[in-house]
Formats: sequence, structure tokens, C-alpha cells
Amino acid sequence: MRSWLACWDWWPTVPDVSAVSRVATGRNAVSLLLRMSYRLRMTGTHHVPTRGGVILAANHLGLLDGPALFAASPRPVHVMSKSELFDGPWASAFRAMRQIPIDNESPDRSALLAALSVLSDNEVVGMFPESRRGRGDVSHMRHGVAYLALRSGVPVVPVAILGTRETGAGRESVPAPRSTIHVVFGEPMSFPVGPAPYRRAAVGNAGELLRQRLADHVLEAVARTGQPLPSDDLTRESDQDSPARPRSHRPRSHRRPKP
Repeated sequence: MRSWLACWDWWPTVPDVSAVSRVATGRNAVSLLLRMSYRLRMTGTHHVPTRGGVILAANHLGLLDGPALFAASPRPVHVMSKSELFDGPWASAFRAMRQIPIDNESPDRSALLAALSVLSDNEVVGMFPESRRGRGDVSHMRHGVAYLALRSGVPVVPVAILGTRETGAGRESVPAPRSTIHVVFGEPMSFPVGPAPYRRAAVGNAGELLRQRLADHVLEAVARTGQPLPSDDLTRESDQDSPARPRSHRPRSHRRPKP
């Protein structure tokens, strides 16, 4: 079922080329691998600005969400992925393609600074604000995406990913071969950069606006594609095994990273 993922193991040493070129090369490879096993359908790619920094904020329901977002983006994207992936068998591939490791178990200031650096270079960052795989309905969300949007002033494009997990399937499962995965891009949202964008109230307000917009976009995508969300919520199972943690945080330092 994961046979195509084994291709990561032979990822070659990447020559010394620009980060954008590495990401673009990786995107093409991942897109090819996904299309060998699934029907990848992209809609609304014209909503992604063709230049300047951009944040792609997607819902999270299955193991293949990251590869699907990476492959479907019309521009090379640095996806924020859980740090465990950078220590596993695909670590060399993630590093070669300049993806951003993030600790989902605690506030990760270094990941936010790395994302800000990417945005300041007019590149694209991909995020899963729900943090964990679940229903993908965006009923809750961490506010790191709002913090980045307020700090950088770049637009946020909502992305609905559908078909990467069926109801009853486990956290590490992948869809049946030849099934359809939809990636639907929505109209971008922008927030003006204020005098103190890192204030908790400002981040919280922007975060709730983004959560509602992404949730609405997911429902619109479900109606448009006919692909339902899974009805079970994996996040509840996970929360029973670990202590509750706040959904949002504020980094201790607000210095903009050097390019």
C-alpha cells in the first residue's frame, strides 16, 4: 500500500543548486509518484499569486496531505512537516527539498523563524494549521499561520485536500490505488501588518478569521467535488493519549530572521 513511498529511500544526493530549484525538482518527482498510484485533481491554482511570498493553509486528514500539497502547488512550496519525518528513512529527501521541520508537541519558534525567512525571500510556505490528522473540517486550528501572515503581510491561500483518508482508516493509512485525491485552492486572504502584529489579541482574531474561512472553503470543496470528509476524528483518539496543549502560542522573540 505504501510501495510508492519506498522511492524516497533512493533519493540521490542533490547538487549545489538554488533552494527554489531543489524544491521544484522535488515537486516534479513527488507529482510523478503520486500520479502513478492516484488520480490527482487540482482546482483553483490560479488563486495562488505568481510572485511574492505566499502561505498555503490546508486542512489535515491523511498521511498523503503533505505530498499532495507539495505536488499540487503551482509554485515550489516549503511545507512545514512534523520533525519526526526528518529523522526517518525519508530524512534526506525532506532536507534536499528544503522542507521545514516543526515540533507539533510544543511551540516551535525556530520553525516560525524559518518560515518567515522563506516568506521574506518571496517564496511559498505550506502549513497544516490543524496540526494533527483528523476529520479535516478545521473545527480547531493553531494560530501560527495567523502570526506568520501578520508578521510578513503575505496573502494566505486556503487549500482543501480531500480523499487522502477514508472513514475508519488508520492514522498511517493511504487511499486505495487509483482513487482520486482533490486539492482545491481558494481565494487568498490578506491582513495588514500592524504596529504590534504579534500581540495575542491580534493573532487570535486573525486566527479565527482564517479558521472560519478555511472551514468554509473545505465545505465548498466537498460540495463541488462530491468527495466527503471522513466522519471519524483521529484527533480525539490522540488527545486521550496525551495531555491537552494550547492551540495557539506567541514566540518569545520577534526579531525578523536574516535572509
